[in-house]
Order: sequence, then structure tokens, then C-alpha cells
Amino acid sequence: MKDSNHIYQYSDYSSLSNEPLSDKEELLLNQIFEKSAQYPYPSTKVDLEWQKLESKLGMPIVIPITKSKPHFYMFKWLSAAIVLLIVSIGLLQYNNSQDSFIETFQTQANANSFTLPDGTEIKLSTYSQVNVNFKGKSRKVELLNGEVYFNVKHNKTPFVVHTQSGDISVLGTVFNVKNRLNIPFHVVLLQGLINFETPSNVFELTPGQMIQNTSSGFKLLEATPVVWIEGKLEFKNKPLHEIISELNAYYKVKFIVPESLLNESITLTIDQLDALKTADLLSKVLNVKVEVE
Repeated sequence: MKDSNHIYQYSDYSSLSNEPLSDKEELLLNQIFEKSAQYPYPSTKVDLEWQKLESKLGMPIVIPITKSKPHFYMFKWLSAAIVLLIVSIGLLQYNNSQDSFIETFQTQANANSFTLPDGTEIKLSTYSQVNVNFKGKSRKVELLNGEVYFNVKHNKTPFVVHTQSGDISVLGTVFNVKNRLNIPFHVVLLQGLINFETPSNVFELTPGQMIQNTSSGFKLLEATPVVWIEGKLEFKNKPLHEIISELNAYYKVKFIVPESLLNESITLTIDQLDALKTADLLSKVLNVKVEVE
């Protein structure tokens, strides 16, 4: 018997019972397994449910599995159970196909990835939160806070990301959205095409472009690399006060730096460091003591 993720194979059917099966019983059991292997098992979204639970707990779930030999005493009960399982899965698919998908995903100190029911992959940076609402011919995601990398599965239903700054509409593409408090909002397009719509304007982006909210309004700029998905943060010739704002939001702490240095521009790469190690790196670069609180 098989589904899309697992294959179950029984080669020694006599081990399923305390007594050897008759030729007729073994033939019937083989027929049941062959038929079940041809059944179009639905995706029951078990993996997604685990992802949702891990998101709410803020930590991965590990379940130890102990192997043991199965013992079945009555062949007829086994056959009936298999048939009942097949029928139940069919009913489950029917019920699931009628449902919408509404869920909240969020992260704490670690980034995390999720796969949505349509096959779209999203990766949430630290301390990020999205609401997902799929219903009928509508695919909507609301980015409440943080930064999210989207790899949208292409289909005819528009995929819309709503933010306080505007809406991003796509059919299938790869892009990154930053929507953190006290940090300039921006969208970076990596593949495909997207439209970014505000109450007063509509911008069409092509790969290699980004739209950013500046002091003079939204502007199309050359895209900056999206490296946070690799666990990195990069700043090139950027004012220190902007870097500190980014770090405060990313780690959800407060970096203490002498005010006299805040307008200096520096280049800095942070590669998979926690807040304390990042403070140590800044101390070496600035030649002053940087603290975290």
C-alpha cells in the first residue's frame, strides 16, 4: 500500500499471523494490497499540520519511533480494517476538498520554513508573523510583521501579499518582503514579475529590482542580495544607526553603541551569529565596547 510520501511493502505475509495463511487467504491479501496501491491517496496535509504546531511552539518536534513486530490474530479483521482505512481516506479527501485554509504562522528567535496547501514555499525570518487565507479562487497572505521569502507555486489564481504599505500581486514567482517596525519597507524580486500597489500608485517589478519606501515615497531601486535565508546579514557602506535598527529588530534586543558613532558608515557581514557574538563582532569593528540588553 502506498501514498505520496511513504511506501509500505509486505513480502512475508505469514508473519502477520500466528498461523500460516492458506493459499486462498494469501491471494486475497495480495489483491487487497495491489488495489490499495492503485488508489489515488490524497494529500492529508499531515506535514503541514506538524509545521503549524512547530510554529506555535517555536521549536521542532522530534518523536522517537520504536520498531516492533506486528501481531495480528485474525486475517478477516485485518482485511476489513484495510478496506475501512481506504474508504475513510476517500471520505477525508472529500471533506478536505470542501474546506478553506486559514492559518497563522510565526517565528521567534529562529527562522522557519513552511509549505502551503498550493505548494507555495515560505520562509519566515526571526520574529515574523503571517496570516494565510486560501478560499476558493483566492490566495491571500497578510504579512503582519517581519521578513518573509516567498516561492509562489504558479497557477491561475492570483497570490496576494497584503502589508500596511501596499499589496503585492503575483501568479507564480520568487520574492522577499521586509516589513519590520522602524525599518524601511521593501520588496525584492528574484524571479518572475510582480505588481506592488499602493493607494496612489502601481509599480511593476522585474527580476533584479526592488521597491523601497524612502523619505520621498516609494522608489524602484537595484535589488540588494537576500542573504538572510542563508543565516547571514550583510551591510555595505551603511550608516551604523540603520544597522543597529536592523539588528534590534532581527534579534529582538537592544544593541548599545556610543551615539558619537551612529552616523558612521561601515561594511559588515554577520554569518550565523547570535546577538552576543554579533555584539562582540561590532566591538572589534568599531574598537569600542558594544553591549546588548
